[in-house]
Formats: sequence, structure tokens, C-alpha cells
Amino acid sequence: MTPVLIAEDEKYAGQHLQHLLREIAPQLQVVAIAERVEDAIAAIRRFNPALLLLDINLADDLSFRIFDTIAPQIPVIFTTAYDQYAIQAFKANGIDYLLKPIDKLELKTALDKFERLSTAFLPQQITALLKQYQSAPATQAYRQRFLVNHRQQLISLTTNQIAYFEGEDRYVHLTLITGERYLIDDTLQTLEQTLDPAIFLRVNRSFMVQHQAVAALQMLGKGRLQLQLNPPARREVIISATQAGAVKAWLNG
Repeated sequence: MTPVLIAEDEKYAGQHLQHLLREIAPQLQVVAIAERVEDAIAAIRRFNPALLLLDINLADDLSFRIFDTIAPQIPVIFTTAYDQYAIQAFKANGIDYLLKPIDKLELKTALDKFERLSTAFLPQQITALLKQYQSAPATQAYRQRFLVNHRQQLISLTTNQIAYFEGEDRYVHLTLITGERYLIDDTLQTLEQTLDPAIFLRVNRSFMVQHQAVAALQMLGKGRLQLQLNPPARREVIISATQAGAVKAWLNG
């Protein structure tokens, strides 16, 4: 049996993927389903899987951090709801990139590719290919749209409609320039990775703001700043002295 690790923070999605594997590739054995990057790293060290099936957005971070932490030389089939990570995925041992919901035929095609590559390439050849990917210049494709619930409907919003994102506890809301507020599934950490940093900036632990939404800066004591946003935020947006310089440079850029 070939050991396989699934990393997926949505329980149903992980179980569904495991069910598909049993159905179309019974020679593969799922040794663990990890919901967090740290759990995935521990499972890789423990089970030494031959294949990884990784969701990109895990509960604590993007799964790319696995490769920054332990650099495993293991082929990966990435599964995600978004397509803007494709270049990063193929830099991180990616042999295929499947968009959710996972299609059974597409998964089988990806697994067939894994079988071919397993016999066609030696580990040192895979390493050489990865070095080529890492040395090649990459063009970042930033996220442009968000799908949100609105009165029992799903509506698509563009990033130029958004004034800022606000995180509170485990929830993140986006606020439009017109003042409407919507709950989204993303974390602020994920948004930092996927939005254009020339337009959106994480100014503190709770707020990520759009350049045009900043109405004014109020200087506070000890080098701190307070952002005045348009539309106004429900809480004060305080910027620490250590972050104040970066915010000023961003607004002045």
C-alpha cells in the first residue's frame, strides 16, 4: 500500500476525498487527515507518505509553509477553491492542481500522473526541476473577487468595491465603500497572501484596509497613529509605533 497524507481543514471535504481515493485508487492508504499546517508537518515526519493531497488554506496557515519548514521531497496534488495559487503550487512539489469541488475524473487523472512520475523520475531529478521553478520569475495573480451571502443569494463583489476587512475573534467581515458589511470565510492572514499589497495593507491585528478608504491619519502619543476610515469603522483603528512608518510609506507610495 502507498501511504498518502490528506491536509484539509473542512472535515466533510477531507472525508469525501478519502472516500474518492478508496473508490478509484484502492492501492493508496490514507495514513492521516490533517487540519492544520503543524499537524501536517508532524504527520509527514511520522508516516513519511509517498503523496500529499493538500488543501492550500488550512486552519492555521497556507499549506505552503510546510515546504518552508521541512522542505519535504514529496509530490503533491493541491486542492483548493481558488486558482490564484497555481504558480506557488508548482514550486512546492505540485504535480497537479484541482479546484473544488473535486471532480472524480480529474482526481483519477492526477493520480495517474503521480503513478507515471513516480516511475519516470528519480528524487534528484525532481529536485533539479524544483530548482528551475524556484529560479524562474513568477507573476503574482492577485485575488479580484469575493462571493458573499446576501439575503439568501450569493453575490460576487470585486476588490475595488471593498473599503476594508475587519477580523474579530474567529470571524472576518468585509465592508464595502458603500457601507454594507458581509461575513466571509477567509482569514486576515490568507488575505495578506492573496490581495495586492499596493492596494490593501494589514495595518494591525484586526484591520486590512484599502488605500482609498483611508480618509485621514490622527497622530497619537508615543508614535502611534489612528486611521480615520471611510466608511467609518465600528472600532478604533490604532496603528502601533513600529507599524506607523510602514503605513505612512504605503499611503505615500
